[in-house]
Amino acid sequence: MTTVTETNTASPEVIEKQPDSKYIFNGVIITPEVVSQVVAKINEAKALLPSLPNLTGLERRRMAKLGTKTLGFVHGAFEAAQKDPGVLPGSLSLETLKQQEELYEALSLLEAHASDFNAKLGDSLMSVGSWNYAAALSIYQMFKTPLAKAKMPEQQAYLRQRFARTPKKKEDQSSGTAKTK
Repeated sequence: MTTVTETNTASPEVIEKQPDSKYIFNGVIITPEVVSQVVAKINEAKALLPSLPNLTGLERRRMAKLGTKTLGFVHGAFEAAQKDPGVLPGSLSLETLKQQEELYEALSLLEAHASDFNAKLGDSLMSVGSWNYAAALSIYQMFKTPLAKAKMPEQQAYLRQRFARTPKKKEDQSSGTAKTK
């Protein structure tokens, strides 16, 4: 099994100066092979499950919602139906109720694991993205120096576009409409 590899690219002096750094991805490399394997495992997991629906927003809004408060109600209704199957409507059977309850429990467990994985991916993406943006801002600050402006005007102009300001609108006194400079 291939794992994520780590390389220590920082010099020992940098590590000593920042021992309390909370940035955990220093030197972490995820190889294309690892990415391919993870994607393959995710696709493998998708293939193991029966046709999972892809609900539209409208379909989701129209459905009855089962939340933590209504879960107890559902369990109570299912228990009552098991004790007295005669109360069941003709369209329902005890076997169907049991099957759907087991399906819900299995999907809940899978969703909990997938949510945890997705949250960790999201946190990792945010952490790495934040570091990248902070590094880019540092580079941009260096490009604002006179020496960098003279050496690489095209790159400096490109980076400057990120913080370009739009002209402020002035209100025309006579008509009350906004005008641009």
